[in-house]
Amino acid sequence: MVITSSYHLRRTGITFRKALEGSSIRLNLHGAPDDSFNPESWWTEEESLITVNNEIMKLIYYFFKY
Repeated sequence: MVITSSYHLRRTGITFRKALEGSSIRLNLHGAPDDSFNPESWWTEEESLITVNNEIMKLIYYFFKY
């Protein structure tokens, strides 16, 4: 089980699935509560918008790097 902030569960999942490829390990991802990020209304706060933007940039980087 991997517990991380909800806003980067996708990138974490991609990374772990790639690392565990070919193994019999079952992956469970869970988003931990985060007072600074609300997935229900992230677009209404500047800090959350920046967080999502940064995460999108990291996803693009990971796509090309890995």
